Amino acid sequence: MLQFSNLTIETAVANQSGAMEADTISKNGRSLKSHTSKKNNFVKMSKTTIVMFALFTFGILNSQIAIAQTRSMGSGGILGRLQNIIDYAEDRDMEVVRVEADIIRTTKETTRTLDPSFTYTIVAVGSNRIKDIDIEVYKKVNSEWVLIKKDDDVENIAVVNISPSSYAEYKIIVKVYKFNSGYDVGHYGLVIYHD
Repeated sequence: MLQFSNLTIETAVANQSGAMEADTISKNGRSLKSHTSKKNNFVKMSKTTIVMFALFTFGILNSQIAIAQTRSMGSGGILGRLQNIIDYAEDRDMEVVRVEADIIRTTKETTRTLDPSFTYTIVAVGSNRIKDIDIEVYKKVNSEWVLIKKDDDVENIAVVNISPSSYAEYKIIVKVYKFNSGYDVGHYGLVIYHD
């Protein structure tokens, strides 16, 4: 117990069951309002604040995960995957000759003249929205496009290797065979490199 002139403060002590007895403050012998309810309210408020903070933090983290899962173009999406392919090729002293990224619903086409001095690797990757992406490579022969190679595995990456026998124009078709549930559009990336 502390006493200051006519103010007396008794501190809380544990009773036999371990519960804290209420603090009392008296002035001139009269008991003033107990501060236990304020303390309990403070403890309740502190617990509520902690729970709210935890839920808020969890919500932010969850939304960041959801955003990361739905973003399909950024560094966590198609651009990151393209960079990995470029790094893979360059780490093996391959020359990257084409990189492209775009949105896709069904198919995208591109053409390129290939040199018989090289073996080319053509890689198409789909974003997290695409379940299955395929590549078909056609060679122009007598003004007609003739299918020469394709990758139609059930993956969201497709790879085709081409060793041209002569200079010729080639058409590369990227096809989305299947989207992940809830999507009907996504991003794709295409990388062409050679030895």
